Amino acid sequence: MDEVYNNSILLIGPPNVGKSLYAALLSEKLNLPVVSLEGTRDKYYNEIGYDKKYANKLKKEDGILARYKYWKKFESYHVSKFLPTIKTPSIIKFEASQTVYEDQELFNPVIKVMKKFKTIILLLPDIDLQDCWSKINKNGKVPLGSDLSKLNWHLVSSPCNTFLATDTVCICGRSNDEILEELLHIVEKKKTSK
Repeated sequence: MDEVYNNSILLIGPPNVGKSLYAALLSEKLNLPVVSLEGTRDKYYNEIGYDKKYANKLKKEDGILARYKYWKKFESYHVSKFLPTIKTPSIIKFEASQTVYEDQELFNPVIKVMKKFKTIILLLPDIDLQDCWSKINKNGKVPLGSDLSKLNWHLVSSPCNTFLATDTVCICGRSNDEILEELLHIVEKKKTSK
């Protein structure tokens, strides 16, 4: 597992920041597969009794924030159980909410498994949190004041991602090539610090 922990790249961050894009670009440059936690979610959620109908009912009746709260124990279980199953170095792409927790008991198993990895890069659209939130909402065409806008603020302002990240990369209006160059520099620096 040391090879996986030392040579994988975890991409975390809020929605609409470009995690999928940069995972694909890194994969192409480094010849590593992309592993998306989104694609493995159902198996792990179902192992501990996830009720999709109930989650949809929560969203419909009480809003997206209520569904988000329901998801947390399933996300914690999913992240902590899935990551150790990865057998080859990979670019591992997280969904925005999978690394943000309000309950320390749910966050602890995520911390334990993620902190084994040498390279965890937090992607942010801007240095300023207010500007981050504004750009995320704009990119996702999210109306200000909506539940989704409130959730986006929570995902941006939570200290969880900063705590988990070994490095932070700000998009800040730079070109994809500039961002990729910075990401590759981080990866190279980690390799030489073994």
